[in-house]
Amino acid sequence: MELRHLRYFVAVAEELHFGRAARRLHIVQPTLSAQIQRLEAELGAQLFHRTKRSVRLTEAGKAFLVEARLALEHSERAVREARRMAASETGRLDVGFVPSATYSVLTDVVGLYRRRYPGVDLVPREMHSSVQVEALLEGSIEVGFLRLPSDHESDELEVRPFVREQLVAVLPRGHRLASLRRVPLEALAGESFLIPRREREPGYHEQLLEVCGTAGFVPKVAQETTELQVGMALTATGGYVGLFPASTRHVKMTGVVFKRLAEPVPEMELSVAWQSGELSPATRAFLGICEEVSGRKIVDS
Repeated sequence: MELRHLRYFVAVAEELHFGRAARRLHIVQPTLSAQIQRLEAELGAQLFHRTKRSVRLTEAGKAFLVEARLALEHSERAVREARRMAASETGRLDVGFVPSATYSVLTDVVGLYRRRYPGVDLVPREMHSSVQVEALLEGSIEVGFLRLPSDHESDELEVRPFVREQLVAVLPRGHRLASLRRVPLEALAGESFLIPRREREPGYHEQLLEVCGTAGFVPKVAQETTELQVGMALTATGGYVGLFPASTRHVKMTGVVFKRLAEPVPEMELSVAWQSGELSPATRAFLGICEEVSGRKIVDS
């Protein structure tokens, strides 16, 4: 039995007329009649009562119609899924990352995506959050990992929480707190902080102020920088401290130490964003990897 036999049967069952069913199927009536007879012989059951004036389903035909329709629906769904998966395995995908995210996201999400979809040319692009918003709206990147302020609103972008990462204190090697196993956050009150520029990373600024405010102080921002590693290098000179996501400990930088913070350890949230509307197969597959890595529901079904 082939799928075409099921299509022939369903057409006759719906039209209850062999001539109309044949025209609908774009075949001649004798061929259709012969195929239905062959199907009945294979099943060992009569599917239609035929007279010169009418065609109607037998009880066996009624039962078979239900299952035949389901089988055709399943086959069509399988075809769509296969085509969707084939489309998701080719093409190009540009993905933006804030500098502080590259040390965790690149390894986990991008690594897994490249292993699973080697035919897609995935292009990671290090970009600050404000630049990513513009790139997403322009369509020059498909997905962005960024930190947005809580009051950010846009009907043109979908933004979802991706991961919350613990913060660590970044100190000059000779700092008075560098010998501690864990640094109390309040001990950093009065220190000169180095952070990314506000206009580039407004979400980072907001979360930093919130974290420090919880510890009872407002950070004294003494230096802003556009590059994470430049900031690390400036910290090594001895004049600044910083709070960065724990994954930045992988950065090899002479003259600085990464210290865990005392409980309760503050966290910073990283979001994933994409342009509203229909997702390309490659983008949907990438966001599926994000769900797998983060353990969070990101894309609405």
